[in-house]
Amino acid sequence: MVSTNQWHGLHWSGMQVAPGSVDLAYSHGPYFWLQAAYDYLLMLAGSVWLLCFFARSPRLYRRQIIAILLGTLIPWTGNFLYLLHLNPISSVDVTPFFFI
Repeated sequence: MVSTNQWHGLHWSGMQVAPGSVDLAYSHGPYFWLQAAYDYLLMLAGSVWLLCFFARSPRLYRRQIIAILLGTLIPWTGNFLYLLHLNPISSVDVTPFFFI
């Protein structure tokens, strides 16, 4: 979808230079929001699965599961910052950096 966006505009509906900057500001199209909903659904399903596994696991593995669950909060936070326009770098999606 991204590679063919110039023909349909479903992922990014528009791009413009951000005021007072050289950064591009993207307007998101309907496919972007559909993909975001799907991604969040998968991440939520994985987190719920880990919580269920946590409830049935021996004590030895519970700390590991908690570490994984806490680690998933980092990319979620980065993406929320981007979607709510609260990210520290305007018009830059910080989610990939939060995955690192």
